[in-house]
Amino acid sequence: MKIFLEVAIASAIVSTQTLPQIWYLDYYRKFRSRYDFNNNEIPVRKDIQQKFQEVINDLHIPKSKSEKIKLFNVYDINIFHAGTTCTKYGAIIGIPINFEYDDIKNMTEQTITFRNIQVNWNPEINKEFQKSLILSKDAQKFLMARKILTVTENYLLYEILDLSFNTLIGIIIYELLYLTLKVTKKQRGKNIFCMSIATFTSGFLCLLTSNAQDYYRELQLNEKMAMLNDKYIKGGIEYYEKLSKRNKALRVLLGKKGTYLFTPNGDENTFFEKSIPISDQIDYFKAKIQNIQLI
Repeated sequence: MKIFLEVAIASAIVSTQTLPQIWYLDYYRKFRSRYDFNNNEIPVRKDIQQKFQEVINDLHIPKSKSEKIKLFNVYDINIFHAGTTCTKYGAIIGIPINFEYDDIKNMTEQTITFRNIQVNWNPEINKEFQKSLILSKDAQKFLMARKILTVTENYLLYEILDLSFNTLIGIIIYELLYLTLKVTKKQRGKNIFCMSIATFTSGFLCLLTSNAQDYYRELQLNEKMAMLNDKYIKGGIEYYEKLSKRNKALRVLLGKKGTYLFTPNGDENTFFEKSIPISDQIDYFKAKIQNIQLI
């Protein structure tokens, strides 16, 4: 009976990662999508679709993969992705609302949310925040390219394997503790102790390895982006410079939540370093553009 319970728990944990991004991907898209007043999905503007196709061409993505990617609109101010073209269910890329802005005059306070948090407007910080949301064509294409490369590689499958492996480690630790302490069915306290240790260890490993994978993936993406033309590199510099300004503004605009999410220099406030610091990203792409200019 205990074996069946362990298998059920492991399956449930892995399903949280696989179900929304593989089998239920279309439902996930509908959940994240942006709708009009009549509850119809707002289609991606033609000029944005054109940019997306240009990126597909620049990356030389084969038609067999590009046809599996669905573009849609999201409410957030971060570009979104889910799924992978390595499965028959394909992938989705969500275009943030600020991709439609070319001037801060086009913005309205009601349309701006961040991680489903309504932004508290501050007149002093407001303009700087709005300016940080305006991205040039090169910066938008840079972001699109990163997401396309992400969903056309095996990153999601690696994440699922990593989650499965760490869950298995948790089960093994539980079994070893269970046998070592000679736990019986009546000893609920010992059983809870074993489960707690196994769950904490498994969760810690998941966090550690997931962050390491994210960091390594960013390094890989940077190398691939740097191999494209100088417009993508300049787009990367612009994006990260504006991201730094945006995060500094959000640190104020989101109040206590902002100070929890971001550091004073605009980086994400995380216990483990899961992404390359923004200042390092700027320096990396600036060095690349300087090398090109020297050639």
